[in-house]
Amino acid sequence: MGVPLRAGAGKSIISINAEMLPLDRFIAVHDDLYVRMVIIECGMTICLVSVEMTSLTDECVSSLKNYIAKKTKIKEEHIWICVSHTFSAPHILSQDQRNNLSQDDRKKTGLLMDALSSAVENALEDAMHVCEAVFRRGQNTCDINRNRDIYSDDGWWIGINPDGISDKTLYTLGFYDKNDNPLAVIYNYGIQPSILDGVFDAEGQRMISADVSGETSRRVERALGGNAVALFLPAASGDQAPKEKAVYKKADKNDKLILKKNAEDGFALIAKLGGEFASAVLYCMNTMSVNENIAELQKNAIPVICPRQQKPFDGLPEPSKRFVSIPDGEIETRVEFLQLGNDMVIIGVKPELNCVTALEIKKESPFKHTLITQMVNGGQKYMADRESYQRGCYEAMDSFFAEGSAEIVVKRVCGTLHEIVHKRFC
Repeated sequence: MGVPLRAGAGKSIISINAEMLPLDRFIAVHDDLYVRMVIIECGMTICLVSVEMTSLTDECVSSLKNYIAKKTKIKEEHIWICVSHTFSAPHILSQDQRNNLSQDDRKKTGLLMDALSSAVENALEDAMHVCEAVFRRGQNTCDINRNRDIYSDDGWWIGINPDGISDKTLYTLGFYDKNDNPLAVIYNYGIQPSILDGVFDAEGQRMISADVSGETSRRVERALGGNAVALFLPAASGDQAPKEKAVYKKADKNDKLILKKNAEDGFALIAKLGGEFASAVLYCMNTMSVNENIAELQKNAIPVICPRQQKPFDGLPEPSKRFVSIPDGEIETRVEFLQLGNDMVIIGVKPELNCVTALEIKKESPFKHTLITQMVNGGQKYMADRESYQRGCYEAMDSFFAEGSAEIVVKRVCGTLHEIVHKRFC
């Protein structure tokens, strides 16, 4: 007889009101941002949280984990605070960053943090109502992402590259009550929710939106009915963009970068691609495996020491053919492992990985099913693969990590996965 499985889920709107705006050039809410949460009990208890924000600071993550741990008695190391990485949300700032703001903006950022904390508290209240559950797993393909690295005469830059490498694999993890009602689905796919990236009005202002993953979660939840929660975990997507964007850069026939505007409105594109994404998730759920025995959850984590990169510019990078990665000491990152049974592992990392790095890990993994998600428990910007450094891609230039870091992580992660399997059979 296996260890019994119990699960609970909750969600709550991050209530952004007029008192908080304008902030970070955002003037209004087009569609609400949510916090979604799933608690899973099977031998140990874990909590997965998805916040529809671009990123979260370490101090914010620490505060949220501390609250959840005190409220539930779940160990802090068993809590994953993740972000959807929508590009259309105000940033949560650190205390040092807030100190540099005007008094009015400091007040607004404080109110935003309060709204996020309240949403986590409300979602947790529902997620704590765990019940006997069954687990099902699904896998499908979805064709809404593209590689975003494009060549130009000025150097490699961000665009939409249909010939670049992309992983189309979509994973779904479904939890159902004993009456077969869906409690939650966790879906994992490699895309940055960035359809609206670069969209401003005539005054340089923006609208808040959860972008394509938010649209997908809302559609899936409506289709499932009840209080079901659809939680997005972005797979390795440092170099992955939606296949259509409202505005984007393109190389013309002379390889010169030009700005292109899509004929369709950005929010119409979100509805279209979100519909495709939701349909793929629902199809995946409808073709899921029969009830599976998780057996027992297992949790591991390792530190990985990588070479730090010297930042050669102020602010954001620009296209360049002269970029060279210059090592400057060391930097530590942390990799977390969550096993669901004997044949599935979810790997959580802080930096944004490129697609090829995740594919290398999945190829060498001894687990039948290996899922990778990024920006877990904070963020560390990009960790690009070696070729991206040699090309001088955006992900390499805008990174704390020097060339070779991704390859070090691949080696350490794969070694750890094999150690986990070896210990299980010894």
